Amino acid sequence: MNILRSFARPMLAAPFIVDGLDALARPSRHVEKFEKVAPTLERAGLPPVLTSDARMLTRASGAVSLVAGLGLAVGRAPRTNATILAALNIPLTVVNNPVWAVKGTQARKEALSGLLRGAALGA
Repeated sequence: MNILRSFARPMLAAPFIVDGLDALARPSRHVEKFEKVAPTLERAGLPPVLTSDARMLTRASGAVSLVAGLGLAVGRAPRTNATILAALNIPLTVVNNPVWAVKGTQARKEALSGLLRGAALGA
């Protein structure tokens, strides 16, 4: 592995690892964000079974994010772990940055910025 990859992979994986740890240790903040957008997601076709236990869903996605992030950071199956993180990042970015639900110009700019940042990480 060249020197650039030895630094780039852990740096790219770091936000996923930190967010995964946070979702496992303190899921309440993540659950609050999810519950704010859950009605909109259900109207869009998300099965109600996924919204029935938001705390377990939060912890499960946190565990997947943590394990895949650690795998990417250490170079274990990096393509597989990057694919898992990209697929997991799409719904998390939508839940964490609900551009359609925020009021005010500044809040909308922040949500849009977060949505674009999340899309860039997932791409």
